[in-house]
Amino acid sequence: MPENTSKGSYQGNILRIYLYAGLSGFILFLPIWVIFLQQERGLSLAVVTLTDVAFWFTMAVSEVPTGMVADTLGRRQSILISLALAAVAIVLFATMTAFPLLMVANSLWAIALTFSSGADRALFYESLKQIGKAGQYTRFAGYLSTLRLASGAVASALGGWIGAKDLQLPFLIYAALCAAAFLVVIGIKEPPFEIDEESGKRNSYRQILGITMRAIKERPNLRFPIFYSSFLGLVFLVSEILLLQPFAVSIGIPIEMIGLLVFGVRGMRMLGSALADRVSAWIGPWRFFTLAPWMVFAGMAAMGWFGSIWGIVLFSLSGFAINMASPMIDNQILRYSPSAVRATILSISGMLFMFILSMVEPWIGVLADKTGLQHTFSVIAWLPVVVSLPILYFWKRTWEQPAQA
Repeated sequence: MPENTSKGSYQGNILRIYLYAGLSGFILFLPIWVIFLQQERGLSLAVVTLTDVAFWFTMAVSEVPTGMVADTLGRRQSILISLALAAVAIVLFATMTAFPLLMVANSLWAIALTFSSGADRALFYESLKQIGKAGQYTRFAGYLSTLRLASGAVASALGGWIGAKDLQLPFLIYAALCAAAFLVVIGIKEPPFEIDEESGKRNSYRQILGITMRAIKERPNLRFPIFYSSFLGLVFLVSEILLLQPFAVSIGIPIEMIGLLVFGVRGMRMLGSALADRVSAWIGPWRFFTLAPWMVFAGMAAMGWFGSIWGIVLFSLSGFAINMASPMIDNQILRYSPSAVRATILSISGMLFMFILSMVEPWIGVLADKTGLQHTFSVIAWLPVVVSLPILYFWKRTWEQPAQA
């Protein structure tokens, strides 16, 4: 009976994590935040890019420390800290008019996100492991990603409509949703931690970092998916967050309709997440990893080729490929990660991505200001292909190695 009760409580974790994902993913301000900064704060696109770079750089710097917090204090506690900080940061971002305070609020939100970025996936994986379903992670993670994207898609559609009436209101509503998600996460049961055999205690910060670095160094099937994931979705993310809104405005789409466009792009991303497990079983993860960069290229390049709504329609192909690949990549990383440091390793992956993003995004913003949006899309579309091909070449040599405990 105690074992069944315990298993049932971890089953409850899965439901709560789904609800948490739905609430925290309902980001109403996503389709209007660039327009908010341009119209309400009077910032140019180049300065908006600078603000965004501060956000990504802060995330990069704080990813590993917050991941280590999750692996020592607890993944649930880390998510709770994330939600509390996010609520405060979003209110500040919406209400502060001075540029330095705006940057502080943006950086605080970045730190909030790092507290959950590795912790939620590690908690999800460990909870599945407790109920004997870790082997089905790709399927369950696909559902989780689909739910998060569906929530974001609906939020985007509503956010554009609400933002057309009041650009500040979507931020304040999202802060309230973070508070609601906080109450949901409180009820999650923390899976047992791995104990150090010599001391009989949880691993220290120094031990966590040592285990992490050793695993990445010694396990190519852990190292290569981290590198691969750091480049596959890079230019798509910049484009979706930074360039899609001004591109839509430039082709005559009204603000209240931008949310619906984002909804459509998110819909394709949802479809990719939902089909990830089936495609993985059908053609195998490796074949899809080799195909995904070319799909991202095609979707990105279409924005340069078509200066119309059709460019955005085809752009969604990039999101479809990235979100289909994401659960497969996470599954690879989690399979080859030591259980005691899964959140930290996911944070290492996130840190690498953010560092690269913080270096690349300013140049994309400058290129867009100097040469126009269509030319920018045509140029940056090549990045995922050019970088992914050598990574895949070396990764292929170790692909069949068995997972380590």
